[in-house]
Amino acid sequence: MPTPNVIKYSVSNVSNTIGRNNMHLGISNSVGYGPTATTDFWNGYTPGASGYTIYVNKASNGPSIFSPANDTELINTAKYIATSINLNPTINTSSDALSWIDSQSNMICVNYNYPSIVTDGLVSLLDASFTTSYPKGGTGWKDLSDTQATATLINGVSYVTNNNGSLNYSSSSLQYAELPDLGSLSNFTVSCWFKLNTLPTTSGAAAVVTNVYDLSSKLNFSIGLNRSPTSANICGGFFNGAWRTTNGFTPATGSWYSVDVTYDGSQIIQYLNGASQSTLTYSGTSQSSGLGVRIGRRWDNAPNSVDFINGEIPFVSIYNRALSPSEIASNYNATSGRFVTVSPIVTDSLFMELDASNYTSGTWTDETGNGNNATINGATWESTDGGIFDFDGINDTISIPHNSSLSLSTSQQRTIQVWVKFDTLPSLNTQGQPVFGKLSSSSGFDGYWGGLYSTGSKTRVVTNGTAVQKITDSTLNVTTGTWYLYTFISQITSTANTTKVYINETEYISTAHGSDSYSETNPLYLGYIGAGVSSPYLNGKIGACYFYTKGLSAAEVSQNFNATKSKYSL
Repeated sequence: MPTPNVIKYSVSNVSNTIGRNNMHLGISNSVGYGPTATTDFWNGYTPGASGYTIYVNKASNGPSIFSPANDTELINTAKYIATSINLNPTINTSSDALSWIDSQSNMICVNYNYPSIVTDGLVSLLDASFTTSYPKGGTGWKDLSDTQATATLINGVSYVTNNNGSLNYSSSSLQYAELPDLGSLSNFTVSCWFKLNTLPTTSGAAAVVTNVYDLSSKLNFSIGLNRSPTSANICGGFFNGAWRTTNGFTPATGSWYSVDVTYDGSQIIQYLNGASQSTLTYSGTSQSSGLGVRIGRRWDNAPNSVDFINGEIPFVSIYNRALSPSEIASNYNATSGRFVTVSPIVTDSLFMELDASNYTSGTWTDETGNGNNATINGATWESTDGGIFDFDGINDTISIPHNSSLSLSTSQQRTIQVWVKFDTLPSLNTQGQPVFGKLSSSSGFDGYWGGLYSTGSKTRVVTNGTAVQKITDSTLNVTTGTWYLYTFISQITSTANTTKVYINETEYISTAHGSDSYSETNPLYLGYIGAGVSSPYLNGKIGACYFYTKGLSAAEVSQNFNATKSKYSL
């Protein structure tokens, strides 16, 4: 996101922005908002940790900017601004101050730089953590999209300060929020963050976000129990005479979930925490009832508490198109920071860590301090995806000097992980395309390598010892243009040689090969099998490589994937 967000005053809608009234915030990483002389976007000011930034438009040279450091200063600043324009509103609390500022068409108050979410097609954005959307009190929850509608909090929905600001709904008090109608969305994306205090039951049909049903055949979208529930799964879809929904998932209490549901006219996809979770293939028409949108309440008559969500729903966004998987992942990564604590990568037995994000020039430094520094042989560093190396598929390699701890062992497991993206796939019946390798013709090809093999898009890992080479082939077809975390785990003892291959978080193959022994002293290569070997080279990108002198568990593989995937927009 632009840091800080940029600001523009305009009485007309401004693309790729969010905001209120005539004040528009530029938040997108992919949009150029300058130069100011041409676009009227002005650099903003980052609020302090417990503070705010107030922008007040003036006739020229950008807005006046005020930066109260806390709630007391916010109240006093709002009073000062009001007095300067001959107004005398009642401002006794921070909520009063925020509500008054929102009532002025030429002012806006923010409490942090808003993250770079997708804005193309956005028709509603409600975020209780952002003071421009919810002023920490009252019944009005303001839409930050160009629609600029206001959701009404009903029956005492309460503001809570956890997770930077949230809204708590009590099912026993029949609490919910209601947003005016957004029109019929033939294609859509509906997204929300929520946490349940108690689980919904099949004796009701609680919804997280839903179009209000017209009691006939129109219900544009819904995320909730839906149907005549036979399970407590949270699923997504719509009703057009019959329910068209995904299978969904069963949530737990006390955990935050990000759920997105998209429909492109032929397929409903439900995403859970940024990744596709369930789908339904259906071609048909989804139409709005014209009766608005509810948050936290069943789609039709709901006289009982079992038809209401008991928990927190602080964030809802709605689009008039189906976002792509990469856009869903990008939005998840942009908003997840306040809901999900991501553990760093596993450090136990980490013997080598090469991360292109931290590369400057010369050799690629091993961040463990173990001295496994890499030499760049033709590969080109690029700043995309936070920093990666590009391999041309002709003769580019990266080499790490031999160390016995980088070789296979009969006394310890080994794990190598590489973030890789393929620009091309090998043709059928060719030698393939390596991601890593530690082989050498001078050592009788003793060692190991992994990458794509002659089927074109399948992954192969090979260990070569004194016995016949051991081959492990995965079942997953990879594609070009997508980042993957390759994980190769080898267990070699006097009686067994077991190789596991994970791609991202999933174990695709585990093969027991029998005993073997290894004595090579080859360099470890990225993008190449090894010295003296006539083989193809990687045509693609590598972002990082981790090497462990132990076998990672499935949970640790998942931990490393989740700790690093946001860099690769997953």
